[in-house]
Amino acid sequence: MQKKLIALAVAGLVSAPAFAQSNVTIYGLVDMGVAYRSDNIVDGIGSKTAVDSGIANGNRLGFRGTEDLGNGLKAGFVLEQGFYVDQGTGRSDGAFSRQSYLTLGGGFGTFVAGRVLHLPRPTAFYL
Repeated sequence: MQKKLIALAVAGLVSAPAFAQSNVTIYGLVDMGVAYRSDNIVDGIGSKTAVDSGIANGNRLGFRGTEDLGNGLKAGFVLEQGFYVDQGTGRSDGAFSRQSYLTLGGGFGTFVAGRVLHLPRPTAFYL
């Protein structure tokens, strides 16, 4: 029984350096402002002043991560959800509707698959 425990402990110590290093970042942007709309923009709607969401940029909450696979290969992902601060709701076009893609990079460049709004690198292949 002790030989099995010792063998299991040695196997655990030997396999520990094989774990890959990963990195996950949570990021976001909140953009709100006061907007004035006069009645000459849309017929039938009077002038109004309101607090609006996404005046200059779209609001977003995102998760970005990378994983070192070894042998010069890296895998990554981006999941980005848009939302409306003034309404307190997410976008109605689905979860992670701004960006959601996977990457695989190495000496050959970077392969990207998914919905991409901002390109990660100029040497990428897109699907």
